Amino acid sequence: MKFLKQIPRTTLTIMVICCAVCLVINLFPFSGNLTEKAILFGAYYKAMIIAGEYWRILTAGLVHVSIWHLVMNMYSMMYIGVVLERILGWKNYLMTLVISVVIGNLFLFVLSGNTVAVGISGGLYGLMACEIYILYRKGILKNQSVQRAIMQTVFMNLLINFMPTVAWQAHLGGAIGGLLCASVITAENRTQKITGYTALPILCVILAVMCMQKTTVRPSETYAGTDAKILKYEYDHGLPKHAMNIARNLDELYDIDYLEAYLKQEN
Repeated sequence: MKFLKQIPRTTLTIMVICCAVCLVINLFPFSGNLTEKAILFGAYYKAMIIAGEYWRILTAGLVHVSIWHLVMNMYSMMYIGVVLERILGWKNYLMTLVISVVIGNLFLFVLSGNTVAVGISGGLYGLMACEIYILYRKGILKNQSVQRAIMQTVFMNLLINFMPTVAWQAHLGGAIGGLLCASVITAENRTQKITGYTALPILCVILAVMCMQKTTVRPSETYAGTDAKILKYEYDHGLPKHAMNIARNLDELYDIDYLEAYLKQEN
């Protein structure tokens, strides 16, 4: 219990939510595989984002499937959060994390095909970039022991990018989001404030425009069977209108006439 008390409240709350979601996903009585369960619980899935489930860009950060993936991310979050949440305050800390997750997943949307992704690592890259920026601004980064610790952390996280199924695009976007948040938080004069408060909205507008140009899915990346299984479950468990609407949009996206007709036929 003493150990838990050392973790700041916001960091601990997010860690608890991530652990709870992972546990529910692994124990949930759904006939699909773990990837389909993750989609059901809010994972990043490009096709369904295009079809209207925009919240996945944020909720994906709370979704983990693998226990090993969860442990790695929670350890990193605890390591960063113990220091950074106290420096920034919980509001700026949470803002940086959320913006980094969103920008990271927008980068993934623009730079990848129809893929499924989970995890808060894009947000963690944002927090790490924010911490490095603040240490640099405060002159603490000149300390050799701090430099070694930062280099080890950066090196380990860069190595992770070369592992299979890792969404490096989300990491890149998250780091950029974290740097921009840090520039806003640490702004000390008018010029720095104008630069910080302008750069972040401009990036968001650019990403929004690029996302609107990436609203197609290649035939080889169409997973109508998976979509049908998820939508059928939603239809049968209190979300019939939503399931039909997403099915209709996916049929248009895939240029097929299957999902909406499937739900109507089965019900």
